[in-house]
Amino acid sequence: MMIAVHRLVGQKGLTSPRMQRRGKVLLSIGVLIALLTDGVGSTILSLARNEINGDLSTTPDEFAWLTIVYLAAKILGFLVAPWFCGWIGTREAMTASVSLMVTFFCLSTLTGYWPLHLAIFTGLGLAGGVMLVSAQALLFQTFVRPSQPGFQLLYALGSSAGAAALAPGMQGWILDSFDWRWIAAGATSAGVLALVLLRMTRIGIRSTSVKVPFDGLLVLMIAVASMCLTYVSTQGERWNWFSEPRIVVAAVVGGILVLLAGLRVIRQMPQSRMLDLSIYGHLNFSFAFLASFVAGFALFGTAYLIPAYAIGGLGMNSRQVGELLLPGAASFALAMCLSAYVLPRLRIPAVLTVPAGIVLLMIATWLLGHQARGAGVDALFLPVLLRGSGLGFLFLAITLLALMWMPGPQIPHGAALMSAARQLGGLAGIGYLGAVVTRQTELNNQMLSAYLTSGEVLLNGRLDSLTAQFVRGGLSSVDAAAAAMGQIGQQLTSQAAAVAWNRAFLTVTLFFCFAAPTLIISRFFLLKVLGPPPKSPVPPAKR
Repeated sequence: MMIAVHRLVGQKGLTSPRMQRRGKVLLSIGVLIALLTDGVGSTILSLARNEINGDLSTTPDEFAWLTIVYLAAKILGFLVAPWFCGWIGTREAMTASVSLMVTFFCLSTLTGYWPLHLAIFTGLGLAGGVMLVSAQALLFQTFVRPSQPGFQLLYALGSSAGAAALAPGMQGWILDSFDWRWIAAGATSAGVLALVLLRMTRIGIRSTSVKVPFDGLLVLMIAVASMCLTYVSTQGERWNWFSEPRIVVAAVVGGILVLLAGLRVIRQMPQSRMLDLSIYGHLNFSFAFLASFVAGFALFGTAYLIPAYAIGGLGMNSRQVGELLLPGAASFALAMCLSAYVLPRLRIPAVLTVPAGIVLLMIATWLLGHQARGAGVDALFLPVLLRGSGLGFLFLAITLLALMWMPGPQIPHGAALMSAARQLGGLAGIGYLGAVVTRQTELNNQMLSAYLTSGEVLLNGRLDSLTAQFVRGGLSSVDAAAAAMGQIGQQLTSQAAAVAWNRAFLTVTLFFCFAAPTLIISRFFLLKVLGPPPKSPVPPAKR
């Protein structure tokens, strides 16, 4: 017995630092892989839309409900994550959520029944929301605060860059070579690998969060409100927004439930609240919360526009779209490395990278908005790089501003509210920009189609030239004239769509023209109301 104890103590003394480093590396890699797994879930419905729709034999309305339940469940997952972390512990909450993601991805490969897929994507959204919050809280609670810029860089690479570039790149290659179910199978394998890595280390096992009571009525209100608001943002454009009663009802019900949920939490005693709202008393968090909405609009809005433009406007396939987005991930990582390691040494405040990121995003969308019809992939390379750099400067600065000062047990609450704000901003961006593209395309078609019957000399000359070409190809004069008119119509439709895409990108630029001054004004207003943030940093974590 004494010999065994001596060996154990000696081994611990010799290898403890090395085991600590090994455990931290395994934990970091496990978190990164888990975040990338969620990135697959958040993009598979958009990138593999045609393949999934054909495999499940769903109507457009039925397929839309897959997206609605996923996004609504994800918002709910964000907001229940603090309770879950307090109930079983932050690390265990992350492990449980990753396990659920693996289970649901595996089930998606085994069935083609649409109602079951509704339940699967609801579970994926809920588990993904809990996993994103618990993973970020785990990193903050496990590692010392001076090292957080590097670990939050890792988190942003897995969550934001993973969903925006890395996951689409992988999925594009799989869709081009195999079947969409291979994406789910790959995500299942990645999730299992993340679980294995997390179980190989005990680092972070003692991470704790504030235990809060479960409020069933609040959860019900959040669930219904998120469902209503998601339905409005994804289906409002299809139903001509508020001219349709169902959109009006959903918007009113969602808005009322949001207000009631907020009032319910505010009126409760602090120890009875499921969400800790005291963190809004800190200047940096309140400002970062507003900036998260703007960042979500930029991230999800451009993540919707660029692939849609590449496929619909340039005729690219899924693999080419993935390859187009990959360089943006590299510039995203480079910008975050500058924010995490270079700018602090130059003593540049993190808050200054927020306007820098906005400026880069404005330049990127302005360049995209001036693309000529038929522009090649090379013309998109610079805007994609600038977009990645802008998002990199924006996201890391917002995260550090919001959470760097916060005590460890409160981190899940801050991460949950920030994630919810970013997701709601993304829903607003996708809904509004989708409406801009659709309405502008219809308007441009109407305006350009008027020239087909105007009798202009240039148009008649073009029609005569095309008719002659078709006649020489063997068509009769009547068929040749109809084919020439049809080709002219296709060209006008293509031109109308190109103008609409340009208008949508310029709309993002215009949005930032209003958002940037608004954020600056809100910063000064919050400074007057809340006062300056405390100068002393929060005590570092134990590990």
